[in-house]
Order: sequence, then structure tokens, then C-alpha cells
Amino acid sequence: MDTLILTGWGWSEYAVAAAAALRALNGQAAVLGMSKRRLPEFMESEGANWKRIFLIGLSLSGNEDRLAVALKDLRHRTEVTWISGLPMSESQAREIAPLLKAHVFGGGPFNGSLVKAVGTVFKTDVSDLLPFAFEGNKIPKTVPPYHELIAAAMYAYRNYQDRDSYSTAIRYLASGVAEEAWSGEMRHLVAHYRRYGNRELVGKGRKMKELRDEIARVAVHPEARVLILGESGTGKETVALQIHTKSPRRNEPFYAFNCASVTPNLLESRFFGHEKGAFTGAERREDGLFLLADGGTLFLDEIGELPLEAQGVLLRVLEGGRFMRVGGREEIKTDVRLVTATNRNLPLLVRQGR
Repeated sequence: MDTLILTGWGWSEYAVAAAAALRALNGQAAVLGMSKRRLPEFMESEGANWKRIFLIGLSLSGNEDRLAVALKDLRHRTEVTWISGLPMSESQAREIAPLLKAHVFGGGPFNGSLVKAVGTVFKTDVSDLLPFAFEGNKIPKTVPPYHELIAAAMYAYRNYQDRDSYSTAIRYLASGVAEEAWSGEMRHLVAHYRRYGNRELVGKGRKMKELRDEIARVAVHPEARVLILGESGTGKETVALQIHTKSPRRNEPFYAFNCASVTPNLLESRFFGHEKGAFTGAERREDGLFLLADGGTLFLDEIGELPLEAQGVLLRVLEGGRFMRVGGREEIKTDVRLVTATNRNLPLLVRQGR
């Protein structure tokens, strides 16, 4: 397979438009979800693996300079086509448009215009897919299960880096696979999402309203670090997840890690990753949490259990946003919002020198 469809996260219409393109290509294309922030890096590292790449519902505004350089390198190897319902900015029209095939259609976002645009480019009828691009009470009863499947697949990527489920959901939609014919794995995915994917804070009292207001106030500032205090079992991880899902980072990964779950000598490797041969048992290079969560949110639970010797290591990456893998020599930059939680008395631990 030499064709790739890259589509955006966060809205059902992106997945529906990708399904329309996949069907027009007779299913002969790979499909991946991609955020605008990760697009330049992907084109640098993996773009040359494909003869044709279709960008559908994917903004070019992540890092325009870096994307332009990547597209220049790909010009004679990979044909890149961009299909959008929104116009390019002046800088994109100047720097990026000459490096790809741009098909820009009016109509605005999230109203079916992107699906129609795909139909126009591929000269195919997309009328049966258009209802899936909308949400509301008047949509056919076959639509909500697919919306839930797509939402579950996006949740699986953000929380478990499962890239395949989103592709499978789009293939189901392109092929018209009925809900009763979904695989057991995809049914389990939806069930898991129903149980965990929409965790909300329950309650209508004054204190709960104040907490929701505080979460909303903090969430919109994607660089703000957060410490959540509370007894065990009071929902600190749910608060962390709410901060993530209500923030501009919501379409990037959310990683949760319990600081008490790993022995102190392995914490640095878990945070920053390691190179092959860095220590006994390091048989291959592994990425750490600060790279896996790049662009998103890293939730460190039980931060009060973090050994003193590991706190200095963590402080370095918090101060400069840079780190090195264990056994590595290359400095890596990361952009992560850190959210932490504890049920311990941190001022007391400070006084105790811990």
C-alpha cells in the first residue's frame, strides 16, 4: 500500500471525510489520525514512506516553517494533497501552497463542507455519508453509534496511544459495516469508553460548582502546572483528566503515572526513556513519559512518594523543558503540561527534609 490518508482529531466530520476519501480509493490506503502539532515531525520522519499522502481536515498551522522544509524534501518523492473547507492563511499560501496540491473549498467547518469537498476532489457521491458529519436530534438512528465509535477511538489514542482503532472506525464507516458486525475488540473499546471516557464530576452543591469553575479557569492555560490535593479515592485523576479534556491540549495524549509504582532506580528511565544498552536489560531504545506525552498532559499521581534523589532529575526538565534519555547524548525538547496529585502533607515533608 503506497497511499496514506492523514486526518485530524476532535470532530466527527474529519473521520467522515477520511472515510469518503478511503471509499473513493477503493479502500487501498492506510489511515492515520494526526494533530497539526505532530504533522511536521511526521512528514520529516515518515513522509517518504508513501507515494501519495492526502491531508484531510488537518490544519497546516502547527509549525509552518518546519512543515515547509519537510515538504520541500518530499517534493520529488511524495505527492501531497491538502483538502480543506477553510482557506489558507497568507503565510501558508506563500510558503506551503507551492509545495503541495491544495484544494480549498468554502463553507466553513463542521457542517458537511469537508465531506462535500472530498466528494468534489475524488469525483464521487458522498450523499450517504453526509448525515454522519452532523450531530443533533434529527440525524438517522444509524449515526450515533458511529459517532460513539469514533469518539472511543480518539479516546483510545489519547490515553493509550492506540493508533489502529481510529483507522478501523474510519474503515467501518467507509465500508458501511453495521454495528452488529463490529469486531469484539471494537465493541470492547466502546464499552470501555462508556465507562471511563466521559468521566465527569457529579454533584450540584456549591463546593462542586466552585471546583468545576476552578478546573475551567486553569484548563484554558495550557502551560499552567497544577497540583491536586485530596484524600485517596476522592477523584484526583478525574480532576486531572477534566483539566486535560477542557484544555487546548485535549487532542494530544494524556498519560497517567503513579510515582509509587516503580522502584527509584527505574524512575529516570520511565520519565525520560533510555538508549539501547544503557543498562542491563535495555535491549532497545525506549521513549519515556515526557516524550510520549509531548504536546499533551502528563499526570503524576502520588507525587509525594517520589524519592528525593528523583526530584532533582524531574526539576531539571521542569525548568528547561529539555532532557536526555538514560545513556543518551542528544538533548530532547518537550512541551508537556504537568499535573500532579498527592494525599500527603507536602509542607510537612519539606520540613522533614524529604
